[in-house]
Amino acid sequence: MKAGNLRVLRAIPLVLIAILLCPFAYGKIIYVDDATGLNDGSSWENAYIYLQDALVDANNAEKPVEIRVAQGIYRPNEGLVAIPEFDWRTATFQLINGVSLKGGYAGSGETDPNAHDVKLYETILSGDLNSDDFEAVNPEDLLYEPTRADNSYHVVTGSGTKKTAKLDGFTIIAGNANGRPLHGIGGGMQNKSGSPTIINSKFSWNSAIYAGGVDNDHSEPILVNCTFSKNSAEYFGGGMDNLYSTPTLINCIFYGNSAMMGGGMDNIVSDPILINCTFSGNITQRESGTIRNMNSQPILTNCVLWDNTLPQIWGKASISYSNIQGGWEGEGNIDVDPLFVEPGYWDPNGTPDDPNNDFWVEGDYHLMSQASRWDPNSESWVADDVTSPCIDAGDPNSAVGDEPEPNGGRINMGAYGGTAEASKSVSMWWFETTQGPIAADGLGVILPHEHIFTDLRGPATRGYGQADAADVVRVMEPLLEEAKDKGVGLLFECSSIGVGRNVSILSEVSAASGLPVVVPTGVYGRANFAPPEHKNMSEDELTELFISEIREEIEGTGIKAGFIKIATGGSNMNALEEKILRAAGRAARETGAAVASHTTVSSNATKQVDILESISPKIRFIWVHAQSVNNQSLYQQLAERGVFIEFDSLGWNPGQDPTFIAAIKELVVAGYGEKILLSHDAGWYQPGEQSGGTQMPYTYLIDTFIPKLRDSGVDDEAIRMITELNPIRAFGFNQDVNP
Repeated sequence: MKAGNLRVLRAIPLVLIAILLCPFAYGKIIYVDDATGLNDGSSWENAYIYLQDALVDANNAEKPVEIRVAQGIYRPNEGLVAIPEFDWRTATFQLINGVSLKGGYAGSGETDPNAHDVKLYETILSGDLNSDDFEAVNPEDLLYEPTRADNSYHVVTGSGTKKTAKLDGFTIIAGNANGRPLHGIGGGMQNKSGSPTIINSKFSWNSAIYAGGVDNDHSEPILVNCTFSKNSAEYFGGGMDNLYSTPTLINCIFYGNSAMMGGGMDNIVSDPILINCTFSGNITQRESGTIRNMNSQPILTNCVLWDNTLPQIWGKASISYSNIQGGWEGEGNIDVDPLFVEPGYWDPNGTPDDPNNDFWVEGDYHLMSQASRWDPNSESWVADDVTSPCIDAGDPNSAVGDEPEPNGGRINMGAYGGTAEASKSVSMWWFETTQGPIAADGLGVILPHEHIFTDLRGPATRGYGQADAADVVRVMEPLLEEAKDKGVGLLFECSSIGVGRNVSILSEVSAASGLPVVVPTGVYGRANFAPPEHKNMSEDELTELFISEIREEIEGTGIKAGFIKIATGGSNMNALEEKILRAAGRAARETGAAVASHTTVSSNATKQVDILESISPKIRFIWVHAQSVNNQSLYQQLAERGVFIEFDSLGWNPGQDPTFIAAIKELVVAGYGEKILLSHDAGWYQPGEQSGGTQMPYTYLIDTFIPKLRDSGVDDEAIRMITELNPIRAFGFNQDVNP
């Protein structure tokens, strides 16, 4: 990238801060809605019915002015006075300097008329002046479709404006610029020597001879979070055409647009700047379905160009940190399937040899992620089985902005990069919990071995693993809340299959307390705890079960397992315990989950490590109940091999604290402080006993043991490492370290 261009690119955020983020003290707010009051625009009750009336009012008022427009459809001919021989097709919504036009309001009649959501309360500016448009299925049919012959040439006009003229939160449709020669350019919007600011807006189903969606002629508009879909042009620029213009586009999407040349965008003697934009499904007959450049060299950063008519770029372009199908020379560029959630596509409609009746099937251009991505349909975060290569692949000098954690500290490519809907990163640590995947950083104290609900009566007992969920919540919620209030950010429930695992109840307790809980897969194989159906499973069947509960869900709960919990008995490992261990190891190798094993015999600890290392040296193993074997030499030997040494009976016998502290200090001095874990093995509600028996709190570590560690000379840095960071290293998921 040329130095001059780089300086321009770096300056863009400063421009946006000045234009978009600085609050204005509006001298006047004007309201537009289908209201029944005075219709003078003074309030929602007295709102103007016609947007044109509000624009006239704003034009005469002292600036700055904000016009708030309620949900609904508004046409540029509404409210105009009929003049003989007036060409109604020239009717347009003219933007005004110092006036911010904002759509997406609930409006009068709603509980909160000022509720603002551009998707929920869609505000449409339509060029269908007579409300008689035939619903076309192919954008290429729009220009000369008979029912559109009387549509507005340009739905919105930004000509002659500066950046203080704003359009925010609108859907612009049905413009038809088919009037040669004066009105053949810019069906959705026309900007001649105009540079408005356009935010959160969508241009769809607009048509023109040139520039179906937006035309820029000697203009420098800024467009942020805008969508261009299913617009068409007979010649150039289905989505946008730029002539001697330098628009700046940030977080914009172009899909399903068409033109003879430059299906997505056409640039003539101009150098547009595109940051975090996505182009997909744009088509053309000649030169490029995505971006055509004639004596132009646009600058693209953090963009994705995929599944358009090839080549993606015709002519010159300066591109960096972008995913370009077919490849493009430049720093950080890649050429690999972006793994959109569901890319839109042209359906041949049963006639693959006849493109004239093809229709567009809507898609979802969020990036797939194992750490979860935003689903606009369910309005929730959902996890995928794969992760897009465009996540954490943008310019490392670009700010991550509003990307949710975990975000890897590096912006994503594509239209959602830097926004609150950016797909989450799996290149850093996270946990799978009852509340979904959560970032591991900043949680505070993590308790790696506790119990909320446990049934030690054995699977043959009547009522095994069951209880009144409300009673469990009543008893256990205060204990979790107390721990949370004292600095615990995450708790590991270590009751696996065989000791009463009940994920539904755990989820209710977690939700009630607000404390995320990690639940395990795995079978408790020692003694007679393993249920018969699991005891009789083959190693392959157990492996498949563990993998399924980690990658998909546990028993239809929608909750994924966050680690594998198994157990060995008080003597040498038997065949069942070894079978379960091998299955756990194989599942860990495939998923990256950690294996934690109840182990009270030193020889079993060593043997388990030997077996797991033979499966994969990358498997993380947690020696549960290591305090049962007071053997500092063995601790250090296994820590050297990567084993986490867990002292997890804190508070049961405070008289043992000096022994534990001595062992911890010795490990720290020997350089194995990163392998120490501390917890209580406390709780828990046990079905079959009144009020679930007698519970122990989860606070001894914070209230008592940490002060003792500090008094013994263990510094705060080491304490934080042991109680906050080590559990992340032991149990967290991380793409870079998973087997």
